[in-house]
Amino acid sequence: MIDIIIPVYNSIKTLDKTLSSILCQINTPKLDIYIVDDGSTDDYDSIIKYYKKKMNIIYLKLDKNYGPGYAREYGLKASKGKYIIFLDSDDLFSSPLSVNTLYEEIKNKRMDVITSIICEEKEDDWNFYENEFLGLHGKIYKRSFLEKNNIHFNATRSNEDIGFNTIIKLYGARYGGISELTYIWRNNPNSITRVNSDKYAIIDLENLAYNLYWALDIAVKKKCDEETIKVVSLDSILIIYDRVCGTKIEYLNEKAKLYIKKIYNIYSDYCNSISIENTVYEYNLIDNFSEFKEDFFQFLKYIGIKNIIKNNTINYSQKERKERGLVFMYSEEEFGEEKRKCIELMNQYNQTSPYENEKRKDLINKMFGKVGEYCTIEPPIFSNWGGKNVYIGEDAYINYNLSLVDDGNIYIGDSVLIGPNVTIITTNHPINPNLRLSKSLYVRNVKIGNNVWIGAGTIILPGVEIGDNTVIGAGSTVTKNIPSNVIAVGNPCKVLRKINKKDEIYFYKNEKIDWENF
Repeated sequence: MIDIIIPVYNSIKTLDKTLSSILCQINTPKLDIYIVDDGSTDDYDSIIKYYKKKMNIIYLKLDKNYGPGYAREYGLKASKGKYIIFLDSDDLFSSPLSVNTLYEEIKNKRMDVITSIICEEKEDDWNFYENEFLGLHGKIYKRSFLEKNNIHFNATRSNEDIGFNTIIKLYGARYGGISELTYIWRNNPNSITRVNSDKYAIIDLENLAYNLYWALDIAVKKKCDEETIKVVSLDSILIIYDRVCGTKIEYLNEKAKLYIKKIYNIYSDYCNSISIENTVYEYNLIDNFSEFKEDFFQFLKYIGIKNIIKNNTINYSQKERKERGLVFMYSEEEFGEEKRKCIELMNQYNQTSPYENEKRKDLINKMFGKVGEYCTIEPPIFSNWGGKNVYIGEDAYINYNLSLVDDGNIYIGDSVLIGPNVTIITTNHPINPNLRLSKSLYVRNVKIGNNVWIGAGTIILPGVEIGDNTVIGAGSTVTKNIPSNVIAVGNPCKVLRKINKKDEIYFYKNEKIDWENF
């Protein structure tokens, strides 16, 4: 059911503890451990013989040392399980429930990838990374997604994991994160990623640039989503820039510069002349970009990029970004106090008595952007902004438990009937996983026409418009615009039929309307 793939190269001193951490796992489905010996001179026979008595181990030996990218790909092709976890031969699962935690999350949430918290052991300290997506550590993958999209490793000796996960992002994987520690990235000074030398740093940057370009080139050829390619290409350059800031810019050799230029060309092909600043701010790719953007542009010039798209930016506040329909982040400084005052009014309204009509009328006029005459809103009502961004026409009736995610505007027409337990949402989160990790969101307004009836338990999603006189059946999920004068129902909500002459005669099935006594 779950394959754990472990590439090993002269890992005799660390492999025992790594396998022991697998042996300790509990509450898991069947585990198959694939040990891929990447041309080691170490003899693992005694260790493997010992653990084979306790676990199902498949030992694969390569004829020479090819590097971790080749070894991981070899193990991936040989394995058969529904889910895959990659574990380095000097690392550990953090607890006996690590595999179970990852497995339950990917199974129950029906995701393609699940990330978690990993802990990096330093010489004299510990670093914690929550839902970091570039590396393989602390993740579980669904095999069917990898096979469907032919996702594989590049045969390089470093940063092959970044190329692998970048392809996964570009192919639109469904992935989520959990705030639990599952993986210990141990401090092994002999590990290829820990070697401290000028020669390694030069090769490492070249491999980093190459793997990112390699993934993007595949996505372009496969015609992946253009918006995703645009964002990932610029994000890739920022990743390289960040790595260079941790070493020396002189470590960028000519091959690395060439790959960075190629990545930039992909970005410029997909950005529609929108500046780098605008892309960074719109997708919240990196914090405090304004503080180092000139240094970043100097970095691009050093690479040899001449036509840098950077001159049409406006650095909006988060509030302005929200109002313009751009991706924004919730800012306590900009939104917090105003939002709390709105919610306080809503709480007062929800505590009113049915005999306090004047008090209710006074409160809803303070709460909502606009409320027309003769409107009834049954408490309780639940709203992000207490109704501040909601505009209601005349003679509307809103039943109990209306829930409003009203970061954007909601327009409700005259004589609208809204049943109990209806939810209207204007807020959405980007598909791009990096943006979701930064808690970014965007808004799309909702508009409900005149004389509309929204049935009980309906959910209306961002950007939807519903035409006049239309009926939305109970329990529907409205994902797209619905025209006027129709009956629509379902999940997703679809037009069932037009309102017609028969509806002037019958009010329910074959029961006639007694117009003469009405």
